[in-house]
Amino acid sequence: MMKKYNVLILCVVFVCRLAFANDSAGTTAAGGVQFIRTPSVKMVSENLTISPTNIAVDYLFQNLSDKAVTTPVFFPLPPYRMLGMNESWDDEVAHDKNAPFKNFSVIVNGHAVAYQVKTQAMFNGKDITSTLIKNGIPLNAQLAAGQIPMDAQQALKFKQWHAKAFQLKLLDAQGNPGWQKQVIYYWTQTFPAKQNVTISHQYKPAAGEFYVAKTPNISQQTPSVMDAIQRIKILFNADLLALENGKNLQSWLTEQSVKPTGSNAIYAFIYNVDYILTTGANWAGPIQQFTLTLNYPNNGVIAYNHFYKDKTSKLKVIPGKTKLVLSNFVPRQDLHILFGVTSLPR
Repeated sequence: MMKKYNVLILCVVFVCRLAFANDSAGTTAAGGVQFIRTPSVKMVSENLTISPTNIAVDYLFQNLSDKAVTTPVFFPLPPYRMLGMNESWDDEVAHDKNAPFKNFSVIVNGHAVAYQVKTQAMFNGKDITSTLIKNGIPLNAQLAAGQIPMDAQQALKFKQWHAKAFQLKLLDAQGNPGWQKQVIYYWTQTFPAKQNVTISHQYKPAAGEFYVAKTPNISQQTPSVMDAIQRIKILFNADLLALENGKNLQSWLTEQSVKPTGSNAIYAFIYNVDYILTTGANWAGPIQQFTLTLNYPNNGVIAYNHFYKDKTSKLKVIPGKTKLVLSNFVPRQDLHILFGVTSLPR
């Protein structure tokens, strides 16, 4: 008789390496957005709060000079590609006001400020938007990969642009597009001489995710917790044992695997949320005070990379939160977070 096992089945829902970024001064050039240092304006403080469903960040800037500084300010997302979702290139989810990024806001000194959005295609760190347009290749990587339903006319065009993309060496070994989408928010900001300026953003992130499902009456060949851990490493480029609280996340997955299932499956969701910190080094000097608050999901766990090497750091673990305070922080690495949750956050 076949034995019964309670194990984890790993199912990929979609993967999108998404991140969000510190404000940075910059300029828009023919080769894409270029970030420049702003030696006259200091980032006095940054208060960053992250959960699977919301990101909020408050900055305090100070113009150190005797003259007003007017500069474009950019809030870039790194290049990414959605898989398994019907993605629109110009608008993530056109008819859903609660969709990721839809509620992005720029608040300067307590007042909402209009911003613009630049969208481009990135391939190996280069902006290839004009190349794709010139050769009639869709900017939408999903469409270029043939992952969106097509009629006969579109199918014919697909063969043409796919052949051209192959000729331009823009496809990987499996014939999938190598380029990714990049979205950058930007606006023009004036920092008055010798004065402070507060800038705030708040929005819903589009977190990369996959889930593991434990079901009863599955054969021994079904993937185990260790398979799930290996899958995390592949999908999110994250070795749990190298992460802060990585052992806790591994233990949490193990706990989910030994819970009795009854007649229904038990699900464990892993969310990946990244945040670009390194652009914060473009302002004058270090960030005088950096505060990171990670809000734990209900019955969940958090693991993140060790992104700082500052002995002055103060780490506080309080119910439902991890709070980290750094003084004179110079960001050298970006922040990568994994959330383990037992139900889909909304």
